[in-house]
Amino acid sequence: MNIIYITGADYNYFFSTIILLQAFKEYCPNRKLWVCDFGLNKDQQNLLSQAGCLLRKPDTLQESMHPWIYKSSMIHYLKNITFDFIVWLDSDAFIVGPFADEVENVISEFSLYKDSIAICQGKKGKNWNIASPKENIKYFNIPPGYPYYNSGIWIIRSQKVLEEWAKQIEAVPKKGMFEQDTFNYLLYKYNIDIYPLKNDKWNVTHDSLNMLQINEDGSFSINKEQVLIVHLTGKFDLLKISIGSYIGVIRTIDNLHVKKRQIQLLQRWMSA
Repeated sequence: MNIIYITGADYNYFFSTIILLQAFKEYCPNRKLWVCDFGLNKDQQNLLSQAGCLLRKPDTLQESMHPWIYKSSMIHYLKNITFDFIVWLDSDAFIVGPFADEVENVISEFSLYKDSIAICQGKKGKNWNIASPKENIKYFNIPPGYPYYNSGIWIIRSQKVLEEWAKQIEAVPKKGMFEQDTFNYLLYKYNIDIYPLKNDKWNVTHDSLNMLQINEDGSFSINKEQVLIVHLTGKFDLLKISIGSYIGVIRTIDNLHVKKRQIQLLQRWMSA
C-alpha cells in the first residue's frame, strides 16, 4: 500500500511550508512529504530541491495561474509517482501529533473501498447553501442541504476525482473557495464514500484555534482530545520572518504556544 503525502505552495507560503515540513519530519518519521511548486522563486525551489521534496510544475500547466488551480491539478504533478492513497495538507497547516500513524489507522478502516475519502466537514459552513456563493451553487446545481467538506486536509483513494478536478477547475466560476467547491461537487457527482474526520482533531481552524491547549508533554489538545493538525485559517496575524537571505511572512494566531512552536520548527529546519 503506497501512501503519498503532499502539499503545495507559492513564494508567499514558503516559510509556512518549511514549518510544515519540519513538523512532518518530527512527527512522521520514515515518511516523505512532497511539495508542489505553485509559484516558488528560484532560491526557494533550490532549497526544496536540495531537500529532495520538490515536485516541479509540469510543462503542461501555464505559468502564473492561481495557486488553487495548481492545487486542483495536483494529479499532473504526480504523473511519475505510483500511489494508492493521496494525503493532502494545505501549507498553512502544521502537524502537532502522530499524524501519519493516525492516517494509517484510518486507511486500515476504509481501504477496501475503490473510491473513498476521509475528510472533515466545513467548520463555518456545513452545507452548500451556507458555505458557497450563489454563483457556485447555481453552477454546480447541488442540493442546498448537501454536506460541505473542507479541502484543507484529506485522505483519498479515487483517481477519477483527482483527474476530473484538474479537468474542470479552469472552467468553474472563480468565486469564493472555488477549488474547494469543485472538489465538493466531484464528491457529490461520483457518490464518493465519506469517512468523516473530527475537525477538532484533524483540522483545527477558525474559532477552534482559540480553544487550543498545550500539555506538559508539548502536545496540543482541545477538550482533552489530542490535536493532530493546526490549520491557520479564519482570523490570523502575519508575522514577518527574516532568516539569512530568506525574507517573508507566516500566518500565526494570538496563542503564545502556537507561535512559539512555529518559530521553533522554522529554526530547527533552517539550522539543520
